[in-house]
Amino acid sequence: MAGRAREKQTSGELNESAARTLAVIGERIREIRKARGMTLQEVGQASGLSSSMLSLVERGLAAPSIGSLIVVCETLGTTMSELMDAGDDESTRIVTRAHEAKIVETARHVVRRM
Repeated sequence: MAGRAREKQTSGELNESAARTLAVIGERIREIRKARGMTLQEVGQASGLSSSMLSLVERGLAAPSIGSLIVVCETLGTTMSELMDAGDDESTRIVTRAHEAKIVETARHVVRRM
């Protein structure tokens, strides 16, 4: 039973992480689209995706395929890497590099990098 509880907890954490990642990607698509002065309809026509699907992606409510993301990137004149780069906002950062990790010392003087 303990194994299943751990499995559910891990699965829930993965789902949370995936949801956060999808939200970040959607926000970046919206930011880039607006910066290019494009509407959802224009991106939809150019990419072959429906504007309703694009809206769901931008709001983090749909998980687009890699192929769809590639087409959207091409339409917006950007790269997949740029979609993943949410700037310096640490709350939405997907990857923390070793030199960027926060150093925390516990009450027992154990030093941890986070």
